[in-house]
Amino acid sequence: MRLPFSPQFLVERTQFPLLHCCEDCVYWVQRRGASMCLHEWPNELHRRARYEQGEPDLVFCKEFESS
Repeated sequence: MRLPFSPQFLVERTQFPLLHCCEDCVYWVQRRGASMCLHEWPNELHRRARYEQGEPDLVFCKEFESS
């Protein structure tokens, strides 16, 4: 799911413990010395580093499950 960026999201992301990145998902695993999605899906748009580099569109994975 893709949503347009909102400055409110940055506020809420720090105010509330919002989990939405691959690194927070139960399907994020260490395998063969690399971190990756268990489904082996492309995940560049869902990674935490992307949200720390500016104001991207918000992209959420439909398979995200928090632990």
